[in-house]
Parts: sequence; C-alpha cells; structure tokens
Amino acid sequence: MANDKLEILNSIVVEDWSSMGDTIEYIYVGSTEENVNKLLQIGATMNDIEHNTDFENQQIDISPFAFRLVDADWFDDDHRFWKKLSSTTIEKHLPIAISELVQAAHSNAMSKGWWDEERSFGEIIALIHSEVSEALEDYRNGRDITEVWYENKELKTRLTTPITPNCKPCGIPSELADIVIRVFDAAGRYGIDLEGAITEKMAYNATRPQRHGGKVL
Repeated sequence: MANDKLEILNSIVVEDWSSMGDTIEYIYVGSTEENVNKLLQIGATMNDIEHNTDFENQQIDISPFAFRLVDADWFDDDHRFWKKLSSTTIEKHLPIAISELVQAAHSNAMSKGWWDEERSFGEIIALIHSEVSEALEDYRNGRDITEVWYENKELKTRLTTPITPNCKPCGIPSELADIVIRVFDAAGRYGIDLEGAITEKMAYNATRPQRHGGKVL
C-alpha cells in the first residue's frame, strides 16, 4: 500500500521546488483536477489540499503530503520521491551468500565500464590498498570509527542523513565497505572462490595457538 502511494505521488509532474540545506522548502505541482484526485488517493483531504494551494489557485505544495502521508525519505533532482528500504525489504532483495555479493559487485563494476580496458592484478591490489589508506586517513583526521556522513555534489554540503539517492556515504565504515567491494570485484574477475577461501582460512585460523608467531602486532 505504501509503495502504491509512492508510485501515485511520483506520477504527479513537479513544476518547481526549493530546498535549504537538507530541508525541503516546497514542491509545487499544478492545481489540476487530476493532481487533486491523486492527492486524495494517497490520503490527503480537500481541506489539506486547499490549505497548501497558493492564492492564485495555480499550484499545490505537495511536500507535506509526501513526508507526512507517504513517509518519503528524500526527493531527488529527477523529481522523484524515495523511501529507505526496510530491513525486511533488504533481506528480500540483497544477496546474502558471499558468492552472490561477489557476482553483484563485479557485475556492477562491469556495467560502469571499469573493466572496459584490462587492468593488471597489481593495479587491483593497489586500488584495494588505496581504500585502506583512506580509512586510515579518516582516522588520522580525528573521525570516529563508526562515524558516517554524506556528501552531495549539487548541494556542496556535508549531511548527516542522505536526502537523495546519489548522496555519497563517507567515513571509516564506508571505506571498509569499499575495501570489501573491491575484493569482491577482483574475485569475480579472476574466478576466485572467495567464499570457499574464507571458510577454509577461518577453519585453519581456529586451529592456531594463542597469539601465534610471537609477534607484537
């Protein structure tokens, strides 16, 4: 039902909108009979619609309906509303097995053109290392290990929550994710059974003695 409301909302043509930082100021649509009927379908009342219609009866501000009635989480530059995936939805749609994550990461890298030209294995390892270095740099700059923030090129500002799907997650957790994603991509490219290798290595590590090797770190 919530997704149906979101689809109805996204079928309304936006004429104008404005934001201040990460706060939407207004989202105007034409005050037409069709748009009014769509707003009624998502749960708005005529009183609500009239209250959010301008004095000339030309435009309706639909932002209150989007965030109150549909529970939209953000509005993007393509004039679409989005909702964050619930944990249940994520479990249904995201692959769980490591082998599936490997396939998903490599497929995405392929589709974005990162393998249009062959790269050496040494370059791939260097790129993995670069993500490790970025995590270290965040730590050296005083970032908390669990701190996450978001950057939006259009707004040129740092956000605590993503307001559009293209907000870039930043911070040590994100850099650690990049490390794993690059490893997944490499495993997919070279046909490495990463899931099998991890399972085998963890089983072996469980047999090793306490602080084996006598090393300080």
